[in-house]
Amino acid sequence: MGALESRGRANESWEEESQSSNWGAQAQGKKGGGAGRNRARAKQGLEEEAWGEEDPDYAGYDGYSWYEDSSYKRQTPQGSRKSSKADKKTKGRNPHQGKTIAQAREALVKLSKAPTRTAKDEEDIEWLLAHISETLSNAKGFASEDEKRTMGKELSEIMTALGSMRLESETALAVTEDVVRIAQGIAEGIAPGDIAGLVYGFACLPGVWNDYYEGCDLEKMLKSLAKVILQKKAEFGQWEISTTAWAYAKCSFWDRAFVDGICDHCRSLIWKLSGQSMANICWALAQWSECEGAPEGWTSKDKLLEEIVGVVKADAGRYRPPALSMVAWSFARLNVAKKEALAVIAASSTKRIQAFSLEDLVHLSWGLAYLQHVDVELFRLISEVALALDWSAVSAAELANLAWAFAKSRVKSNKLMQKIVEESSKKLRSYDESAEEEDHDQFQADQITMLTWALAAHGLNCSEFMKKVGDWATEDMHAFTVEQLAHIAWSFAALRVKHEPFFDALCTMMVDQEYIEAHSLANIVFACAQLHYSADEFLSDCDLGPEILRQITKVPLRALVRAVWAFDAMGIPDLQLTEAVAKRVQQNPDGLPTKVLAQFYDVLSGLPEPKHLDALRLELEKKLTPVVDCIRQFKLSRSGLETWPKLLQQLSDYKIVDCGLMGTQFLEQRLDLAPPNIKFIKRCSTKDWSKTPSFDSKPDLDEVPELYTAIQLQLSTSKDGEDEYHNDDFTSSNADGTRKQWADEEDSSDTSGQEYEDWIVKWCKDPYFGVPALTSGFLRVAELVDRAGRCYPTAPALEEVCFRIQGNLNAEFGTQSVPESCESVRGEVNIFTSLLPSVACLCAIWQFKQIFPNVTLTFVESVDMVP
Repeated sequence: MGALESRGRANESWEEESQSSNWGAQAQGKKGGGAGRNRARAKQGLEEEAWGEEDPDYAGYDGYSWYEDSSYKRQTPQGSRKSSKADKKTKGRNPHQGKTIAQAREALVKLSKAPTRTAKDEEDIEWLLAHISETLSNAKGFASEDEKRTMGKELSEIMTALGSMRLESETALAVTEDVVRIAQGIAEGIAPGDIAGLVYGFACLPGVWNDYYEGCDLEKMLKSLAKVILQKKAEFGQWEISTTAWAYAKCSFWDRAFVDGICDHCRSLIWKLSGQSMANICWALAQWSECEGAPEGWTSKDKLLEEIVGVVKADAGRYRPPALSMVAWSFARLNVAKKEALAVIAASSTKRIQAFSLEDLVHLSWGLAYLQHVDVELFRLISEVALALDWSAVSAAELANLAWAFAKSRVKSNKLMQKIVEESSKKLRSYDESAEEEDHDQFQADQITMLTWALAAHGLNCSEFMKKVGDWATEDMHAFTVEQLAHIAWSFAALRVKHEPFFDALCTMMVDQEYIEAHSLANIVFACAQLHYSADEFLSDCDLGPEILRQITKVPLRALVRAVWAFDAMGIPDLQLTEAVAKRVQQNPDGLPTKVLAQFYDVLSGLPEPKHLDALRLELEKKLTPVVDCIRQFKLSRSGLETWPKLLQQLSDYKIVDCGLMGTQFLEQRLDLAPPNIKFIKRCSTKDWSKTPSFDSKPDLDEVPELYTAIQLQLSTSKDGEDEYHNDDFTSSNADGTRKQWADEEDSSDTSGQEYEDWIVKWCKDPYFGVPALTSGFLRVAELVDRAGRCYPTAPALEEVCFRIQGNLNAEFGTQSVPESCESVRGEVNIFTSLLPSVACLCAIWQFKQIFPNVTLTFVESVDMVP
């Protein structure tokens, strides 16, 4: 049977807003399902509460197909059909010769349930299988119903044992062929429970997925048994019918009449289903929905799902973790977004979270994230519990899907993401043409694409890992689809990781492509613009703007806006494309995230004859108003300081780094930030600050990067009115809310009424991650989605101003009087920055104004922004 087929679809997002992207993984296959990975569970055999499916195919949002689960590690066959190790092992006298089929079966089942197996056990299994095969091959016809029933039971337990052990050997193949042959002949006489065990064993065979058992004609046997199942379905209890449904779905067996019969019988037993049986049936419906030939929807499935939702709402509170996680996963695959049922699943999972395995946590988080049912507290618990579990057996698929779930849910957990990166580094594929066999425990191209998207959407600083991904993709680029490469390029851009060899190879490959989907083109163009990568040949040869315009109806709006911005940023605006996109945006401006809307507004504002600006400006101001309100809540009263940590988190949760040129102007106006005088701006633009005597660094002008913040201080302090400015509510607060201790100053000489002027300049060579973020001191900087603990130079420069002022206050008033003396500081602080300020920088400026209310602060971010 063939492996799953997969295809991809691009995400719809900008770098800072990418966590709202509806992009993930959904398995789509003709003949396949996810391979099982939970060996311990499998070895327990088929019990009444047995878990049918251990590791389902993974899925993601958008309904776009994605990703076969490659967590299954194919066992190396113990031999080939021509000459096998099994043949060598079974040479000589079989120690089990003379045992009845029941005795041999009993011994095999016992070995299959052992938690571990020794080399002697493996050899014993081969002897037993050889004896069973010989016995079955000599079996004659079965005349009576009792003989058929007895043999059916033996066959069921043999296949259950084989499936539990995931055997792939010549003797296992021989036994399977005999079982298939006999089962077809006695199908009508096999009891319902034994049919369930028989098909369960077949479904668990690893050869179902890699064609090892192709010659056994399993499909013919499954058809024979399907007829019997429909005839005897009234005899099937909740365990038998759910296990049978799971097994047939696992084998991708699709027959409309058979599936309708299963669904109708499940409805008759709906209130008798255990949690495990409910999970098995939900999983089966999800798999059948993806089978070749299955309609978009069918009545029996819809009716069954409607009743399942009602039962889950009433009974999910008693389900065990594996059942809870699998029902959530299956609901996602079936797109059953019933809030009340999901709420019950989430609440029950929260209570039992400590009992979840890592695999269960992946399924649960993925399902809830896919359906956009995000319980923040539950996701945080999932992160904590997952970090405490053993990750030694985690698969590449699980890593990718866990990362996707948290990125999609927009619940930030840097520790979990860092753990995922750590484990993923061990599974990164190295390009080796001489490798004889593919390692299924390493990332496949589709999985690593999904993982890099998740890391970029989460905003995790993982440049080293991304560089390794870039190395792999560069060396083996033809292992990726164009869409996957476009996603990876977008991820590089969102994480500000420039991988020149990857982009060189990608652009060269794109030139040779006859056709590229516009969505992929938009991602690649955006990445080149964002990372300042020169792609002249690609841009000139591919005629990108007109091509995207031709496919405009097939491209999501965010991707179109991203392409328009990219062309404008690279100095090659496409006016026709811009006008067409503007019309679509005007129809639904509320559908764009804040950052996307801000960037597009900037593009339109720069056109010779801008159109559609009024409606967009109003929408942008509406989206930015909550950000302004959040910043203005930073107060210096005792009660106000206690809210700072919460406000910082709230500012981070907006997932906005900056608001574009025009959006930043709006924020500045609402925060009462006036621009400085022209003389100061000219001095900064010519870097005259480097010539002033007070500037102690004195760098060579040629060595100073263009990305900098310069602050001019003209301040004075006085003891006059000391009592007047006394404020018992004021104290400087650490990030955790604890009291800040003011530093001692050795020189406490009286310098009452002194005036001082100074310059402070901070610069960075990296335009994307800036300088180290503040961890202590006066100001608090919100952690932004893609800065990973870094910030622009403005906030650190302003923090330096605070420390300079503190030193002067210590000298004038004495250490103990410093908190009460901040209001005695008067004068001007003029700030010039050559970078567009982030919302975190603007928040730091607002905090400075609260600390020193009598200091006039002016701010400008670019000469071009001054009227």
